[in-house]
Amino acid sequence: MSDPVLPARPATIPAGPSAPRPSSPGTPSAPRGAARDPAATATAFEAAFLTEMLKQSGLTKAFGALAGGGGETGFSDLLTREIATEIARTRPLGIGAAVRQRLDGGGS
Repeated sequence: MSDPVLPARPATIPAGPSAPRPSSPGTPSAPRGAARDPAATATAFEAAFLTEMLKQSGLTKAFGALAGGGGETGFSDLLTREIATEIARTRPLGIGAAVRQRLDGGGS
């Protein structure tokens, strides 16, 4: 006798590059339109890199020490991400340019 809650056979998962990929929690999503716009994708990649670099530098801890309270970590992470996005937009390091060149089909 089969279980009425579970299906009789497992659902098939499509394979190949067009198969949907589950996103894991904590994985930042690309900005709207970034999939079609190499410039936006490149800037988002540079901002993500800068966010991690700033977190490792201790910037997040400095914000936490000033704010206090239970939500300090979440807000300091948001502030760090915004600072990184602004740096990537106004004073890029060149990482985004390299990513954009690669997305446009240039480089090897």
